[in-house]
Amino acid sequence: MPQNQSSPGGLKQPGTVRPTMGHAVARGHHPFRPRRRGGGGGTKQTDDAAHRRAPLREKRGNGKLKRRIHPAKCVYAVQAWRIRCRDSATTRVYNRPVFMFAREKSVGSGKLRAWIADRLGFAAPPSAVAGPPSMAPGVRLYAIGDVHGELDLLDRLLPLIVADMAGCPDRQAVAVFLGDYVDRGPDSRGVLDRLIGDPLPGVETRFLAGNHESALLDFIDDPVANARWLDFGGAEALASYGVRASVGVRDRGRLKELRDQLVDRLPDAHRRFLEALEDWAVYGDYAFVHAGIRPGRTLKRQRRDDLLWLREPFLSSSARHEKVIVHGHTIVDAPEIHPNRIAVDTGAYATGVLTAVVLDGTEHSFLQVGKTRSG
Repeated sequence: MPQNQSSPGGLKQPGTVRPTMGHAVARGHHPFRPRRRGGGGGTKQTDDAAHRRAPLREKRGNGKLKRRIHPAKCVYAVQAWRIRCRDSATTRVYNRPVFMFAREKSVGSGKLRAWIADRLGFAAPPSAVAGPPSMAPGVRLYAIGDVHGELDLLDRLLPLIVADMAGCPDRQAVAVFLGDYVDRGPDSRGVLDRLIGDPLPGVETRFLAGNHESALLDFIDDPVANARWLDFGGAEALASYGVRASVGVRDRGRLKELRDQLVDRLPDAHRRFLEALEDWAVYGDYAFVHAGIRPGRTLKRQRRDDLLWLREPFLSSSARHEKVIVHGHTIVDAPEIHPNRIAVDTGAYATGVLTAVVLDGTEHSFLQVGKTRSG
């Protein structure tokens, strides 16, 4: 699929590395400054080592000496800087020296610092979008906010998208659903049935994971450790599958019973759909995630938990990201347009309003539906 990128497996791809001393970089310390080597033990210094030490000091204007880092000395610090690597064959996690790992990956010594900074997640992101952000050429994209079990609203929004598409026959239509299809609202099961059943025929559709889908799957894996899911919408989701539950349940036996009932009544198609949800997608100058991103990190180095749960410091950040971020997760009274992000979660389950943003070229607009009030 041209003009888009995604990370279906999230950030748990083989080869992910996590530093054991990453806090040093985060606090601004110099991770490559060579440590002073102890002189005990009567170690004999070679002429070559003495030659390398010689340029580490140079004269200041006032005659005092200052320490200067010699590039060759960085090797010692880098070799001591250990990272965690995941073996792609056995998934065993183990420690490796960064320098040795870099050598195995054929990283040239001149690029070593930049490579390590990127692996640690602190590399400067690519240049921010210059000028007005633009959608991929020839694409008209619809990003739909959090549905949260509101099947009635979804069924009213989809025809609006179809009608809007009909007015732009020369465009490739793409729909990106931003996650949180289940919980809180009355019909989580109905929403998943609709999304699985080709909701927009002839349209390229992308379904992103939300924190509520992640919480549902976590509850299935371990209901005792993830009992809080019932408190923020899980009870309503269970009810849509015919499982009676209430908030605040903490009894281990009861939680396992609820999990077993859910597994028995959850269609295989729903389970596969939930497990196949993507973490993010990119089209043109826009990146689509459920919650937000960690400012200062490249998209490919974002943590999955941040993509699904983050609010701050993302919401208050004025930093220009490498893409304009289109997101849901945080309820807003009306869609918000910021220089670095677009928020489209208008709280369907709470306000009765479901929103989609339409992006085409450098233009944007919104489609909205609301519940009709009887009486």
